[in-house]
Order: sequence, then C-alpha cells, then structure tokens
Amino acid sequence: MKEKRKKISFREEITISKLRLWGGFIVSTLLSFSGYLFFTCLRDLYRLFSLTEDFEYLKFSSEELQFYNLFYAFLGLLIGLHFYLKISFDTNKQFLSKDILFKKSKTINNQNSLIWYFLSFFSKVSFIYGGFIMSSFGLEKNYNLNLFNHINFYREYKLLFLLIILVLLSQSLMTPMITFKTKIKIVLLIILFAFLFSQFNLIDVETLITKMKSQ
Repeated sequence: MKEKRKKISFREEITISKLRLWGGFIVSTLLSFSGYLFFTCLRDLYRLFSLTEDFEYLKFSSEELQFYNLFYAFLGLLIGLHFYLKISFDTNKQFLSKDILFKKSKTINNQNSLIWYFLSFFSKVSFIYGGFIMSSFGLEKNYNLNLFNHINFYREYKLLFLLIILVLLSQSLMTPMITFKTKIKIVLLIILFAFLFSQFNLIDVETLITKMKSQ
C-alpha cells in the first residue's frame, strides 16, 4: 500500500502584521526612490560628460526625458517590490511548517531572480555605452565619436523598454502567494508612484549647459 504524501498548499490564508506590512511598504518605497535617483543621476552625468567644445551633447526632448524617467521609476519600484515581498512573506513567522517556509522562500527567490540578472546585464551595457559617449571628454572635438547622434533608443527601441518593464513586472508577481486582487492593487500603486517619481530630477542638464554657454 502506497504511503499518502502530504500536499503543501500555497493558497492558505496569510496573516501579515501591520508592522511588517507598513514597515515593508515604507522601506521598499524609500529604496525605490533611491534607486530611481541613482539611475537618473548616472544618466545625467553621462550626458554632461558627453559635452564637446562646440556644446554638442546627448540631448533629450521633454518627451524623451519623461519616458526615460518613467522607465527608471518602474525599474526602481520593481526593485522595491522585491524587497517588499522579502519582508512581508519570505521571513514571515506566521508559517509554522518548515516545509511551507522553505517552499515559499524558494518561490520568492526564483520569481525575483530575473530582475537581478537584468540589472547586471543592463549596468554592463550602460557603462559600455557611457564610455563611448564620454570618449571625447577632455579631448579635441575631432576625436568625438558622436555616438549619441547615430543611435536614438527612444525612437528606435521604445517598445523594447516597455517589454522589459512588462516582463519584469509579470515575473515579480508570478507567485500563488498573492491573490489576483492584490496583484491589481500592486500594479496600480506601481503606476501611481512611477508617475510621481518621474517628476523629480536632481540634475538639470539643459540649465547647466545654458549657464556654461553664457559664461
């Protein structure tokens, strides 16, 4: 007679303390905003370093700037969502069964691994591209590759940026521990905070270059 194996259900009711819920929300929001500021500041520093003697540099229209700000905001919020899930579920002591704790921890680690692989790849590509556009920094203008005049990611690869966010978001929410209604709320909150974050710019490149021209 075969031994009956105990099935582990992931759809049991999860109780999260208010401290863990709101503490995780505040921490993840701050991390998200910090990540957004880091991405945008690094981008704007690259733009400043691409400046040539005749004041050619990596220029963005207002639509392009808003689009990239939204992309970085979504990226920062997805990083924050990863930490929020870790705080709320992965270390939740409400699960008394070690088997359930292990399975849930493994599920969270697997469904969040994609964003870290992407960030590793994205950072390498960004540094390489940044190195190319800064190749003329401090040199004569004849050495400038003007790479930013030949590649426009906004016009040519806008859809790629949208697909990246959609894939990362769907992967982050691909877990049975979160109900469908909760997933909808998370998506709406991410969209709301993304638009709020995208209004902030620590470095105004156009204003700085205008001041440099007037000197």
